[in-house]
Amino acid sequence: MRNQNQKIQNSLKAISYKLKADSGITIYLAMLVMGGALAVALSVSTLMVGEFKISGDTVNSLKAVYVADSAMEYALYQTRPEGTYVTTTGTLTTSWGLIDINNAADHYLCPLGLSLDAVCETKIKLIPKNDSSAPAACSSSSAQDCTKVTARGSFGGVNRALEIVYPNL
Repeated sequence: MRNQNQKIQNSLKAISYKLKADSGITIYLAMLVMGGALAVALSVSTLMVGEFKISGDTVNSLKAVYVADSAMEYALYQTRPEGTYVTTTGTLTTSWGLIDINNAADHYLCPLGLSLDAVCETKIKLIPKNDSSAPAACSSSSAQDCTKVTARGSFGGVNRALEIVYPNL
């Protein structure tokens, strides 16, 4: 009996020793799980910040389109009702200056009434009908050249541009 008690005590000591040796694994598992959760949280937050930035740029993009549209309307007003096109010389006279095949007019002021945060750039250029860069609507028309108006609008660091080409009839 004594021998049996001794065996039981030795077995209990062995189990107790084994439990003491394995007791540190719990903290390692907890650290591993916490590290994985932290990595997932950081990656999700990185994606969310990028999405918030994109959605903020959407508002500025729409404003930049409106700025470019206003600049385009202003340039068209300069070339159509206010401007004078002379077919014999191929020149267009605007309040921004004389425009011919060799000279383009660049204008960097926004129309009155736009926000001070808006940045405008407008370019008016005459394109000869036989130029390779002339669009089909220009080269197939009876006009001797076309007017190309490019307007760029910026708002909040976002740029948008519009372009119109029409024959000078």
